[in-house]
Amino acid sequence: MKLNATKAAAILGLFGSLTGACGGATETPTPEGVIGTPGRTDGPPAELPPQGPAMQPSESREPSQTKPTALSCAQLQVDTKPAGQLQLEELKGGYGLVPVDVHVTERLLDNVRTLSIVLGDTPHECAYASSASSAQKLNELRLVLRRTSTTTPDAFQLGTYDTVGGADLTMQSEAGERCVPAGEVRNGGGGTAVSGGPATGIVTLTARTATTLEGTFDVTSSEGRLKGTFKSPICAPLVSAAKAVCCKAE
Repeated sequence: MKLNATKAAAILGLFGSLTGACGGATETPTPEGVIGTPGRTDGPPAELPPQGPAMQPSESREPSQTKPTALSCAQLQVDTKPAGQLQLEELKGGYGLVPVDVHVTERLLDNVRTLSIVLGDTPHECAYASSASSAQKLNELRLVLRRTSTTTPDAFQLGTYDTVGGADLTMQSEAGERCVPAGEVRNGGGGTAVSGGPATGIVTLTARTATTLEGTFDVTSSEGRLKGTFKSPICAPLVSAAKAVCCKAE
């Protein structure tokens, strides 16, 4: 019996389908990027590793700072030993000051950074400021380096700051009575008077630790000349404006 081409194709197709059903699952390649048992389509996918909590961007934190210890007026007035070391080679002008101590303050306000070398006739003036207090009498001479920028100015590093090279330097003096009622406050605040202006000369910062600064200065202003060396504490006042306590002399 002869089969035409159509019937022969039908019989071969039926035979092929029966063979596939009896022969088990066929192996096919796993598409790239799909997790599962390689080469098989009938098994469960491999388990994914457990997911931990979502990662958060790290927070930027300022380095921790140790707050200065606040002292009482009695404690401040007992310790009369200078906190810094000062050697004056020359002090000329109408300052009316015999300095016995020195300290340094650093401040950043908006886009202005200042570093002040403060000479005064009150021992441990920095301890008063760090205790939100003030001595009754004030007599200070300050050398102030100023750095201004359209962004945050860089900190003052070790080196020489010369007004010939463009350093911004002023010399200021402040003196008077600080234990004054609010209604009697004069120029400068607290009953003190401030004077000073631009200065010329050189300030050199030679050594620094986390708590002290060393250097030299040779500065002249319209009021006189100041030349010497210093090693002083870096002062971090608790209160930068009005003082909470005024320690009257006994």
